[in-house]
Amino acid sequence: SLDPTGGSYHQVVFRTAGTQARQAAPSRPQQSAVSTSAQPQCKLIDSKKAAGAAIQSLQESKVVAVDIEGDLRPDGTLSLVQVCGGGGDPVFVFDLLKCPDIMRMGLGKLLQTRKTVKVMHDCRQDVRALRGQFGVFVQKVFDTQAAHMMLSGSPQRVGLNELLQMYSGHENEHKASVQHRQGLWEQRPLPQKLLEYACQDVCYLHETYDTMRAVLEEKGLLDAAIHASLQNANNQHPQLQQPQQQNEQQQQQQQREKKDRKEKKEPPADGDVSIELDPLSVETARLCIPLGHPVDLRIRVINNGTRVLKMGPSKVTCDREGSYTLTHAPPKGTLLRAGDGVEQLTLSLCPVVIGLHRCEVVVRVGRTSLKQRVQVRCGDQQDDDLLKPAGPYVKRRRRVPRNEDPFTHNGTVDPPRPEGTPAKSNNVRPLPDKKIPREWAEIMIAQMAGRVLEELQEQCEGNSTIFADLLEKALFTEEARMHLDVQLYDMVGVCMRPSGRHLELEVPGLAEGRPSVIRGDWVNVTLDGGEKVRYRGRVDGVMQKTVKLAFDRSLHDKVVANKYTRLNVRFSVSRLPLRVAYQGINEVRLNTGSMQFTLFPCADTLVVRSDASVERISKINPLLNELQTQAVEHMLQWDVLFAPYVLWGPPGTGKTTTLVEFVLQAAVLRHKKVLVVAPSNSATDNIAQRLLMSPVELSPKALLRVYAYSRSHSEVPDELKGCCNWTGSEFENPSSAKMASMDIIACTLTKAGTLFNAGVRRGAFDFIVIDEASNATEPEVLGVVGPLADRDTRVILAGDHKQLGPIIHSSEAQPVLGLSMHERLMSREAYSQRADGSFDARLVTELVDSYRSHPEILQLPNEHFYDNRLRAMARPETSHSLVNWEHLPKPGFPLVFEGVDGKDERELNSPSWFNSMEATCVKEWAAKLIASGVDQKDIGVITPYHKQVQKVRMLLKAHDLGGIDVGSTEIFQGQERRVIIISTVRSTEELLDVDARHHLGFVANSRRFNVAVTRAMALLIVVGNPKVLSGDPHWGALLRKIVAGGGYVGMSLTVEEPEEEDFSDARSPSEAASADENESVLSDWDILPDFPNLRIGGPAFLSVAEGR
Repeated sequence: SLDPTGGSYHQVVFRTAGTQARQAAPSRPQQSAVSTSAQPQCKLIDSKKAAGAAIQSLQESKVVAVDIEGDLRPDGTLSLVQVCGGGGDPVFVFDLLKCPDIMRMGLGKLLQTRKTVKVMHDCRQDVRALRGQFGVFVQKVFDTQAAHMMLSGSPQRVGLNELLQMYSGHENEHKASVQHRQGLWEQRPLPQKLLEYACQDVCYLHETYDTMRAVLEEKGLLDAAIHASLQNANNQHPQLQQPQQQNEQQQQQQQREKKDRKEKKEPPADGDVSIELDPLSVETARLCIPLGHPVDLRIRVINNGTRVLKMGPSKVTCDREGSYTLTHAPPKGTLLRAGDGVEQLTLSLCPVVIGLHRCEVVVRVGRTSLKQRVQVRCGDQQDDDLLKPAGPYVKRRRRVPRNEDPFTHNGTVDPPRPEGTPAKSNNVRPLPDKKIPREWAEIMIAQMAGRVLEELQEQCEGNSTIFADLLEKALFTEEARMHLDVQLYDMVGVCMRPSGRHLELEVPGLAEGRPSVIRGDWVNVTLDGGEKVRYRGRVDGVMQKTVKLAFDRSLHDKVVANKYTRLNVRFSVSRLPLRVAYQGINEVRLNTGSMQFTLFPCADTLVVRSDASVERISKINPLLNELQTQAVEHMLQWDVLFAPYVLWGPPGTGKTTTLVEFVLQAAVLRHKKVLVVAPSNSATDNIAQRLLMSPVELSPKALLRVYAYSRSHSEVPDELKGCCNWTGSEFENPSSAKMASMDIIACTLTKAGTLFNAGVRRGAFDFIVIDEASNATEPEVLGVVGPLADRDTRVILAGDHKQLGPIIHSSEAQPVLGLSMHERLMSREAYSQRADGSFDARLVTELVDSYRSHPEILQLPNEHFYDNRLRAMARPETSHSLVNWEHLPKPGFPLVFEGVDGKDERELNSPSWFNSMEATCVKEWAAKLIASGVDQKDIGVITPYHKQVQKVRMLLKAHDLGGIDVGSTEIFQGQERRVIIISTVRSTEELLDVDARHHLGFVANSRRFNVAVTRAMALLIVVGNPKVLSGDPHWGALLRKIVAGGGYVGMSLTVEEPEEEDFSDARSPSEAASADENESVLSDWDILPDFPNLRIGGPAFLSVAEGR
């Protein structure tokens, strides 16, 4: 036999661990020890256009040589992928740093296809890096390292140059001169020497492959080498076996198997017989079969062994009865010839529901039972194409080690002040700029913060000073975690685009709030590899995908002069809410006497007014019920000094209606000063709008809605634009005189806390009303109450602690900050429910008449969260308006559960999950509702993940259904819709543990469940996987209720009755901010450059530590 160069076989010497093992290999024509033959042409590919042509060229090759350069860690950053098609074709060097989209444009598909052999040298690190960074699983690898180990019979690995010399007579001439170091392959433009180095790593692998393959075939080791390559690709140690050793070990293994079968009375297996599936049903093909469209799948049984085998019976089992049918199978007794015998089975599928259709085909061949699992996507192909991942998910990681931090700097350059702003703040009282003390930083580093906070929590009862210490330390811990988390979004080596006097930066994930950036925030920037100066940039504009940043002129001019200037960008945490909270805690320390009664009201020490008496009111809103009227009267009367009044408003009970009545009674009829605040702008706007819509006409100076500088004027409701602090160009802080003249001021908690600094005196307000108080942390509430309330100010907390709580990032701070002031007070004896079921009306009113939902929708949350105290009082013309809808599975029963066996997916660098099949189901239900005359604005879609929100919005807009609101549970709290459609997303039980750890999704989060299902007035539709949801006590109960009521449709389901559940304690951990997904990717980062020897399982505090 002849090798590809035409030579005959001769002896080649392998140097292995100091010995020489001679093995046959093809000779080459006489040449020097190291060949100097011409290299193939090298082409650097750094654009999408060039990549498309290169990949198309490579797809025509049956064998390609592959290598990669860069950080080969699974969470590192690859720089180059070199691929050569052989046959004189050029070496294509794909630049992933300059054009990362190349991998999803087709390069990833090329590496994963089984049609092309990938020749690589010692592929272990390479395949692990491709899998970890891009989700690319390299298939059909021929590893020259593994092949050499087969030929040499030794586990000793050799370098690439040594191997090339052995089998091709070539070497990479730059190996010795290139010194590998951190960041070597990140240089741009790429030096010519490195380009040639990368090219020579692959250009000789084709010749080496041809030589090795010929020898392996001659010695009967080719199959073993291919198997060893597969083990290397799977990061396993390849098993080295010479032919004689193989035979002996195979005989021993066969004897052991025979003995085991004899003991277990099992028939022997039949060697190399296999089963494979037609590519149509392979999930990676992402074919979507339309409903009602029959399709045939072909399954092949192949006999690669040396014996003729007899076919036995075949059967199919599927998850939905009748969905799959085995329409053709070889008759029992059919002979499957040896060597290449093939028999075909035909499996027919006619899908009737959206989702994955799964089955298992079992074929008996000889004494072997072969199993083939089948999984087919069924639904709408156009929808699926629209929603499919834009690229493989790549977990976002910090790109550089801490000892080479690109954000290290020796000085800071700030941008100029915006035009028209004063040189100094006009605050009468400066807002304290408290930093994390060094002592507490060391406690956190030692991972003792949780234990210390727990001890303080046990000691603080009745002691406002210790309680202030507890809140402050918990806030320090939370702030540290926020600073650590934001570093996840560091951007290294990126470019900005000049835009007038600004620089524009594209921020991946901006639309999802990852990172969360608002106008007025700060961004820190350094030149990549340049001067160690930090430029602070001010965010002056936030668009869908980009932010506009104002920098000092020196940086702006650098970018204008060279648009390829590489910059390192680090986002920052807005500290204004934290500083307001720290100020409130300080005020607690300064006023321990009065705050003692505010923070720890006791039934036996209440300070009761001597002239207390309940005055009957003349109702402005005649529709107020008895409990609502009682609450307004007691809030106005203020029977107990210092102690806050709690208005507990479960879903649909008219909490906002009650607050509007109270504010109007106090401010308009009694001329009291009222401050109305809420944690969010949307909640504040809602109550301000309701005040303006009241039957009482408010005077121009009755209401002032105060917005922060960062608020966009376009986001202000039209009704409020005439009574807010907009000057015509920006939102300006009103003067203290202006605010003193107003009867009602409405703003967010953070903005309210700064009123004290703007000159508003303590005690200026008679009432401070905090709506959605159960959503706020106690330090946020104290940021308003601490500096603005005195003994003559009544604080009113309105909310529902059975719904969503505060958003907390730190697990150590969660037990403290996750407990809102509203919930903490409700757990105290003075506010608790009495034995007769009543509450002390001087301190708390629970509203129980629900005016929102159909009784069937209200029944389950009422039972699980409110001890069946709620009364369904909704108007039938609304709540019963869809009980006879033509598409209800059971007429008269307004709850639907569509079971969908979908798939959890992610894309690019977004950690958020989506489920395209559930999105299609949501679209189908929405289209049916619109066709039946339901208005789009009367439909709401709730889903727990940001990415699913985006996908559903995109799909609805594509079908002219863009008027339907889609949002997370947090967005919909406080809202209601005639119809609510819930997409639960999760279809993988194994991922529920991740959700539980990070407080994500719906499952194991009772408060999100409560909010989601209580938004619906007339119809509730749930789309989800019942196998996943049935294990949760709340979702499982809802599923069983809907099944029993006849409202279930979709995938096959077996519902088991659970053991009796106890729902008396419906509390769940606070919801983390769609930390969606904030996995613990921070555990291996260093922290505190000030304390280099100290670590905390997370990244750097940077400037948050005192003294930085």
